[in-house]
Amino acid sequence: MMTPSTAPLLRRGFFNLEVNNRCALTPVCGDACVLAMRGVTDAKEIEREQLLAVVNEAFALDPALRHFAIVGKEPTESPEELLAILKRWHGLSKECRPGSIGMITSGLGIPCLTCELVQTPLSWVLVSVDDAQSTGLRTGRIASRGLENALLLHKAGGVELVAVNTVFTGGNLEALSEIGKILAREKVDQWGIGSFLAIERDAIKATVSVDDLAMLVAHLVRTFGQGELPIVLDLSREDFDALCVKVHAGEQSGSWRYEVSVESSQVKLTTFNRSEPFLRVRYDGMLLGFDEVLQKDLETSKWGRYTLGAIKFWHDAG
Repeated sequence: MMTPSTAPLLRRGFFNLEVNNRCALTPVCGDACVLAMRGVTDAKEIEREQLLAVVNEAFALDPALRHFAIVGKEPTESPEELLAILKRWHGLSKECRPGSIGMITSGLGIPCLTCELVQTPLSWVLVSVDDAQSTGLRTGRIASRGLENALLLHKAGGVELVAVNTVFTGGNLEALSEIGKILAREKVDQWGIGSFLAIERDAIKATVSVDDLAMLVAHLVRTFGQGELPIVLDLSREDFDALCVKVHAGEQSGSWRYEVSVESSQVKLTTFNRSEPFLRVRYDGMLLGFDEVLQKDLETSKWGRYTLGAIKFWHDAG
């Protein structure tokens, strides 16, 4: 995730809050959606009061969090909760709140919230843009509309940075290139690319080989490397280490994530720093550590379900 220019530097911890288990695109994406792959569909969403208690506790942490991400399935389908979280964040001083606050969204629900978001702007928005033919995710028209909505929100002052996420299947290089050309033209702040995920023996895993990732890196460097579009490949630690050797990447740097540049280009390989405190609160109140986010049919977790004081306990333990 990007760090806005306004974010304080001395922060630790990455916090994801699922505000719901609803998305209008579920019939379109079906089982290709990684959140649907988890298999947790019958659990009840936590009440609004409890959701905001999680927020208040997370915002009160000392030292403050580095990043706070509002996710879902689709955060714009819980507009009251989304705006209440943003109002709370803006009501705190910079020293006493997470360094940045953003949301991961399809972008389709942004127009209905533009006026309110201009009053309580997001630090960043991450929109998913994929080619439907190879991924089964959304359609080109839907993705284009979502990106357009995010860019219009930026123009209106409702968000500081706009990023796009795209999945690589190993066989969609041409379609991915076309997406990249659009993003370069629109001057998005960051293009993140990750491996396509699928269920394999009751686990959710990346389906792309290191050789295919190396092919992707070479293509990105050749096509976009000397342009102005920042590109990051989000990788597992294992793929990151293997790919760094394969593509002769530069020196490793970073704090909450490790990153290396490839051939002094705009292309970077990145992986999450596992020593950085990480917590994701699932829509039903389950507290998930980094290794638990993509576990299938998870009914219990290391940190259990949310109760008052649980967020502080996690933060202090980290």
